Amino acid sequence: MFTWLGTLFARIYVGVAHAEAPIFPPLKPTGTPAVPTQTYTGPLDFIKSAVVPLGDNILQSIFLIAGFLAVFYLIYAGVQYITSNGVPDKAKAARGAIINAIIGIIVIVASYAIIRLATGLGGFLNSAAVSNIK
Repeated sequence: MFTWLGTLFARIYVGVAHAEAPIFPPLKPTGTPAVPTQTYTGPLDFIKSAVVPLGDNILQSIFLIAGFLAVFYLIYAGVQYITSNGVPDKAKAARGAIINAIIGIIVIVASYAIIRLATGLGGFLNSAAVSNIK
């Protein structure tokens, strides 16, 4: 019944076990070692190269976590609605939770878009725009 699966496994096993060349060749050092040689000539250089990417990463992490929580809350409210079994109070509470979760997702997406637009126009948190400052 599962002979094709066994044949496939055997071919993969034989191919991997008896391979002469490694699947991933070892890394060879090329050129100079990757040691940071960046020097800061002023506070603006430090802001451009260290603070701005850190702030951008923090903002992206906050929006990612908020999005996951909002979607999880939407799923939880949906399960509550399904398991309400026609009880009007439970169904009404679950429906309100679903609406709140959808509003939360809309607010998260809108605020992310507004911040991305503002950083693109203002150029403070966008590292590409900050690199043009002299």
